[in-house]
Amino acid sequence: MPTRWTDADRARFLVALADHGGVVNAAAKASGIPTGTARGWAKRAAAARVAIQDGQPQKGGTPTDASWHERFIERLAVTGNVTKAAAAAGVSRSAAYVHRDVDPEFKAAWEEADAMVADELEDEARRRAVEGDEVTIFNRRGEEIGTTFKRSDTLLIFLLKGARPDKYRENMRHEHSGPGGGPISYKVYEGTSPDDL
Repeated sequence: MPTRWTDADRARFLVALADHGGVVNAAAKASGIPTGTARGWAKRAAAARVAIQDGQPQKGGTPTDASWHERFIERLAVTGNVTKAAAAAGVSRSAAYVHRDVDPEFKAAWEEADAMVADELEDEARRRAVEGDEVTIFNRRGEEIGTTFKRSDTLLIFLLKGARPDKYRENMRHEHSGPGGGPISYKVYEGTSPDDL
């Protein structure tokens, strides 16, 4: 059992909770989450949903209206870090995740911010791999003799794997199939048992 549950675990449970009509024990069993943990998550999600709908503050003074959403998304799009974005918005990480779970517009904006950060990272990786950074060259006496560009072969490899995974990926597939990718054919002989094979 994990010592710390991930957001994916929590999301998997909340989906199971919806699929099982709000029955916590059934959702906990279906998602592999301990019942105690699941009860806590269900209780917080229900309280947040009601508070958000009613516009009431949650325990601890966490804002439940959407006033902080814009600050959160702006910071997330810059840093790619939920903790920093939550701090800038004046809410807890858990409040941000609860709002994401119950507010489809906020979730869409969050996903867009994540995509923007990923695009920026990819642009920087490409720049470092292809253009490189200018570095100074020194001779043995420590005198500057020129400059060159240092590129990253490792980043180039990752970019190639991302751009053309069929050609550059390292994983291998082992398939057992018959001719032309069809099923494996076999014959059963009379008078033989599986132990004889």
